[in-house]
Amino acid sequence: MRGENMADPSTSQTPFKLEDLPPPAWRGFKPRVGDVCGGFRLISCLKDGDQGLVFTGVHEVTRRRAVLKFPIHEAVWNGIASASLEAMLLAQLRIPEVVRVLHAGRYHGLPYLVLEAIEGETLDDRLVREGRLSARTASRLLRESAMALSAVHARGILHGDVKPANLMIPLDGPVRVIDFGLARFEGARGTPFGTDIVVGSPLYMSPEHATNRRLTPASDIYSLGASFYHALTGSPPFTGEDPDVLARRHLEQAAVPIRRIDATVPEGLARIVEGMLRKRPEDRPRSMAEVAAAVAAWEHDDRHAA
Repeated sequence: MRGENMADPSTSQTPFKLEDLPPPAWRGFKPRVGDVCGGFRLISCLKDGDQGLVFTGVHEVTRRRAVLKFPIHEAVWNGIASASLEAMLLAQLRIPEVVRVLHAGRYHGLPYLVLEAIEGETLDDRLVREGRLSARTASRLLRESAMALSAVHARGILHGDVKPANLMIPLDGPVRVIDFGLARFEGARGTPFGTDIVVGSPLYMSPEHATNRRLTPASDIYSLGASFYHALTGSPPFTGEDPDVLARRHLEQAAVPIRRIDATVPEGLARIVEGMLRKRPEDRPRSMAEVAAAVAAWEHDDRHAA
């Protein structure tokens, strides 16, 4: 059995420091269900994708449930592990709107994160099940998502990969933002990995992100708008499998107006989402707080008009 120390790292009061991690030596290693990592036994694999592995885990002593995340792809490593950067960013985001990092370290040289487990589903899960959302449900989730990302931006951090799969809808409480693997400090040049490779989710990527230009809070606003365009219409603004084709569409094409796809979507809500999708960052809402306020104002007017 492969294993590590049994102490529960989530109870430690010592803050995580990037320099505490030893040099990388993980290439070629892959964790599997049954391994014990940082005292957490890996129970099931939630995700096995191009950029990494995600497991559910249970601590061997305290029985605390958690999510363990391992980057395994060479593209997400270039001098600094995405897990190391994500831990550093999340350590500065001890706010209720964001999933908390409990521990960070290495397992057989492979960097990993231990994150709090949240009971619920992602917006992506909901859309797979339901196809699209009602206007009232979409407006509430959009407002909560914008408020959560406003709190992130207020701390000088850009998410960099806002999409339905990274918006968690808990069983109770407002939307939580997850997966900061592509996040960066506002004003940082290049990508989080020091490479010219564009990394992210092409279906929801802003025009400036698709062309590897400097990101700003407006970039996250575009991606959130693309996510809720999907929630209201049943499809992202642009579709296709070729990332280069998608990038050109985000740059050059206007999305089909929401009400042309579904005339039952209220005009005011459609206008807010479409405003988030403007090509030039300066033409979008000035902040996530402005988005949340606009949605709240629409909800107020909608309730009184009913």
